[in-house]
Amino acid sequence: MNRFLSLATLAALLCAPPALAADPKPAKPPPPAPAKAPAPAQSGATFDMKDLSISGSLGGEFGDVNLFSLRADASLPIMKLSPEVKLHGVLSLGVGFGGQDIPYGSADWTIVTLVPAARFQLRVAPKFELYGDAGLGLYMGFSSASITIPGIPPIIPDQTYSSSSTSFGVMMRFAAGALYELNPKVKLSGELGLTPYFGDASTTNFVLLVGAQFKI
Repeated sequence: MNRFLSLATLAALLCAPPALAADPKPAKPPPPAPAKAPAPAQSGATFDMKDLSISGSLGGEFGDVNLFSLRADASLPIMKLSPEVKLHGVLSLGVGFGGQDIPYGSADWTIVTLVPAARFQLRVAPKFELYGDAGLGLYMGFSSASITIPGIPPIIPDQTYSSSSTSFGVMMRFAAGALYELNPKVKLSGELGLTPYFGDASTTNFVLLVGAQFKI
């Protein structure tokens, strides 16, 4: 009988569910994801060739030599100086035609100019901007002159003399202008300025130009 009880007790112990184990240690939380590196601070630079604009202007230069002027500009924003002010780089190619009276005749001029300039452009209204230019460049001038010395006809006929020359030198451009936006691709422009010439053609001209600017 005792052996039977022992066997029954052993069987009960073997079939009984094991004792609950001690509470397991709480699982460690997953390590936090590495923090994203902060985005680099954006500088004021906005240089992008897709912002290139081309403009054409016509008008006059008035001074010792009066010229009818044509000018083409390529303008590209370089950087933002403030939320409303941008610095542009401008390259201007111009040509002027004109002349002046000289004793006993006249002289005709053709001047070709190439001027890189810095432009500070300020937006003052949603469709209206003002700008100021300062540039230093080169010019090449072609001139021809003709004079007639009166004679004493029929004994001494009038004498006519002609000459031509080429001149080179340095020039500057100081200008203030305005732009009015007709649509996102086209702006009307107007400009007043001073153009000092140094070298063979030493003069300072007052400039008045009107035109249009086209975004590429």
